Amino acid sequence: MDFKILIVLLLVSACFTTGLIFYVWRHRTALCAGPYMGLLAAASIYSAGYALELASPNLEDMLLWSKVQYFGISFIPAFYILVALRYIGWDSRLSTSMTVTVFFFSFLTLAFRLTNQHHGLIYQSSWVEYSYGHRILAFEEGLWYYVHMVYINFSCALGAFVYIRFYLKAAPFYRRQIMAMVVASTIPWSAYIVYILWRDMPKIDLIPFAITLSAPVWAIGIFRYQLMNLAPIARDSIFENMADGVMVLDWEDRLTDYNPAAQRILPELNDHLIGYRPTFVFQNYPEVAGLLKNRQEAHLDIETTNNGETAFYRTSLIQLNSKKGRALGYMLSFSNITEQVKLMQKLEIMASTDELTGIYNRRYLLSLSKVEISRAKRHGLPLSLIIMDLDHFKNVNDQYGHALGDQVLKEVAQVISNNIRDIDVFGRYGGEEFAVLLPDTLPAKARQVAERLCSALHHHLVPYEEGFIKVTASFGVAGSLTMHQDSLRGLLNNADQALYKAKAGGRNQVVLYTGSR
Repeated sequence: MDFKILIVLLLVSACFTTGLIFYVWRHRTALCAGPYMGLLAAASIYSAGYALELASPNLEDMLLWSKVQYFGISFIPAFYILVALRYIGWDSRLSTSMTVTVFFFSFLTLAFRLTNQHHGLIYQSSWVEYSYGHRILAFEEGLWYYVHMVYINFSCALGAFVYIRFYLKAAPFYRRQIMAMVVASTIPWSAYIVYILWRDMPKIDLIPFAITLSAPVWAIGIFRYQLMNLAPIARDSIFENMADGVMVLDWEDRLTDYNPAAQRILPELNDHLIGYRPTFVFQNYPEVAGLLKNRQEAHLDIETTNNGETAFYRTSLIQLNSKKGRALGYMLSFSNITEQVKLMQKLEIMASTDELTGIYNRRYLLSLSKVEISRAKRHGLPLSLIIMDLDHFKNVNDQYGHALGDQVLKEVAQVISNNIRDIDVFGRYGGEEFAVLLPDTLPAKARQVAERLCSALHHHLVPYEEGFIKVTASFGVAGSLTMHQDSLRGLLNNADQALYKAKAGGRNQVVLYTGSR
């Protein structure tokens, strides 16, 4: 074995991992960049120190460079653990005390190595041996050497465990990424196990080479897909349990993450969509798809129906940027506004509905009537209006009281509602006056409707404690064959004139406005 080549390769390895540090620095906003740079720095010191140890002419120089190596060797397990935990998003679970403990072992190992001549905890004894005609450092292991050996194996086992566990749970798109991390973590560990167990082989430390070989594989796992910048797999408890639904998409509109609340809102979401554009998820919500297409921060409201329950959500698109302001992707959030919408609907109903009868109030009746008249004018369609007034209603209030009078108004409204179309606009016009606007209805047909309503009221009896009350009404009908020049005010005046004639003619009857007084 040519040790000169080995020394050169170790120095090349040190240069390579050092150069990789500068590359990672350019992408330092990535999730694992910090601990990964620490791992590379430790590996560089390890490789360079070992190269100079092999090049040393005597035991004293070998021990000096061995101490230098421990500035890297001591910290490799700590950075290894941090890379693994940060990669899968578990670093948030590490308390300050746990982080201090992880590095405490590293600093303690370094301190013991630097002061080994006083206690022999790392090397009980050391000497020079010859292997293939070259000087190498040989030693008898001390107590802390074995403790550090356990710590190294623990860190490797922990890293492998979290990577493999996450690999089994991850969506197919991310498994290639995670597999790179599994491979990268296995190579140095395998080399270390060989170094420990294979006693018959020359004591050449292969671990610096193994780490150098793993370094680019780690880089591929962390940086290749540029998805770690969005933390697609860093799921903390807040994200998992927040009430708002959240979807994270990268710059190519690929789904990188979502929380359970988003899946409850959009049941089509599943892990197999991660890494792909979830187009069909929004097939029933084209307005949301439009948000993504426009790539502009905006808000809109959507209505969903799941298991027969209707809900309303305020959907917001927010651009995600790196610390330097570079656009990384988008966050699509869904905030439940069902209660607010229902409250607004209730307020709208209160604003448009007569509190006593439950039908439209005068203001909303006239507002809808104007809309229908405008539509009829645009299309040249007929339209008619019926105004009815209860006969002698004042006597009902005076004789039976206002409570029963209110009951009469409610039942009259119900009778009328049961005898008109859904498209007809029905509301309370005044105290005991009601109006019905009939779209697409000729005046003659409107008169027939009014006759039916008049008959229905005539035969309806309103019950009360001592018996029944009979209620009748007078009806005025007005309309136009084609709504061109007529206005709402004109229709109301004409219907009022017809109503006046009905009352003057004996009440409980229908009069159609014909233009003559």
